[in-house]
Amino acid sequence: MLKQLFCLLLAFAILLPLVSCSDGAASTTVTDVSETTTETEPEDTRVYPDLPAYDAEGATVTVVNIDYTIPIWVQRDIYAEELNGEIINDAVFNRNFIVQERYNLKIVSNQVHDTYGTVVQANAAADGSIDLATVCLKHFAMLASSRNLVELRTIPHLDLEKPWYDQSSVECLSIANKLYGVCSDYTIMDKDATTGMVFNKQLLQDYNLQDPYALAKSGSWTIDKLQEMSSNVSLDVNGDGKMDDNDRYGLLYQRDTMSSFYNGCGGIIASKDEDDLPVMTLNTDRSYIILDKLYDYLYNEQICFHVMKFFDPLPEGFTNGMTRMFQANCALFMWIRMADVQNLRTMEVDFGILPIPKWDEKQARYFHSVNPYVGAAVIVPKCAPNLELTGLFIEAISAESKYLLQPAYYEVMLTTKLTRDNESAEMLDIIFSSRIYDNGEIYDFGGIGGDLIYMTMTFDRNIASTYAKKEKMIAKQIEKTVKDFTEDE
Repeated sequence: MLKQLFCLLLAFAILLPLVSCSDGAASTTVTDVSETTTETEPEDTRVYPDLPAYDAEGATVTVVNIDYTIPIWVQRDIYAEELNGEIINDAVFNRNFIVQERYNLKIVSNQVHDTYGTVVQANAAADGSIDLATVCLKHFAMLASSRNLVELRTIPHLDLEKPWYDQSSVECLSIANKLYGVCSDYTIMDKDATTGMVFNKQLLQDYNLQDPYALAKSGSWTIDKLQEMSSNVSLDVNGDGKMDDNDRYGLLYQRDTMSSFYNGCGGIIASKDEDDLPVMTLNTDRSYIILDKLYDYLYNEQICFHVMKFFDPLPEGFTNGMTRMFQANCALFMWIRMADVQNLRTMEVDFGILPIPKWDEKQARYFHSVNPYVGAAVIVPKCAPNLELTGLFIEAISAESKYLLQPAYYEVMLTTKLTRDNESAEMLDIIFSSRIYDNGEIYDFGGIGGDLIYMTMTFDRNIASTYAKKEKMIAKQIEKTVKDFTEDE
């Protein structure tokens, strides 16, 4: 009964401003996910989409989205069956309800494990079975290069300059000024995939170390400072003469940490030239200087613990092993993607969130990569039957998500339920405002982006010679990608 009453009240609140939905309203009522309060958005704080009054006449909008087998990576931002009191679920339900009622349409979610194959098959069949999809950035690159997607700037109603689109993704994901995917407030997968760090407050206090929050806010949180603090806490706890998962480390990390730290230090695998075409930048003296320092630090097994190298052959698995060790005070720092914070809900000792360290204090800003294996982009397959409806839907759902889903994720899920201090919220501001998308990792020209992270599994430092062996292949793949983006079909 409560659900039905809530929906009626929400529908009434939605329908009132419909006559002026193209130019905004003085205020709008946003239903809190707890259903207990309402919040009025002043006109000067909320941006409205520039959309016409539109009646979809009950049309279905079918969204294909990701279903990973790892629980924290199951996409939960597209569809919710009903209100259940869980904060993300209820924000998704409320958002979808608003958009469905406003435009008289129905949202259908088709959650699949192989989003790439599903999109390719639908395009081959030309059956109009998919209106849009969310795919990991790796699959986005494959689909864009194989001409399976619609260029977003050709789709009606999409205004990619609006604040519900990550402008870094708009800038970074295009090639030859053609954009086939974007990260939007419609999803939280790209936020979950954003890299960062956590630290153990008890160990920090026990060893009387500098406040990393103060370092981060002053711009002094650098790779040298991380290494220095890590060295202070490492210890063979049981005195057996070997370092394993029962001992204490400065850092717990995964293979993806290498590319994340490399980006954080201002390195990038592939940038773009003045014509928006890919240019390799891994093969530079500065890149190799950065990587040499990272090899010295991360490959020091007395200080850093590679959880994938240790746990991957074991039944416990690296995610569970990493979480167990951090919760057991076995490390001062741990590299994460934001979704990993969910695994620390039950940790008894307080922890805090930190940015990825910079190269040095002269570096103007922090950089946080969005992991391409799990970070999701919004794409439109060529089989989409009605681009006007698809464009309007993406614009409307992304705009509504900015004011419903993102506050639920950012302000409540992270800063209230999981992290335990105000400073972590400040760190999240730094992290989410400094995200980048490295095309050298996303498109993985010649496989060199994959080499960079997989080499950590054997502590291989020979990235320069690996690049030299692949240089011709890398150049050919860049040339082919550019051709795919620029030649007429």
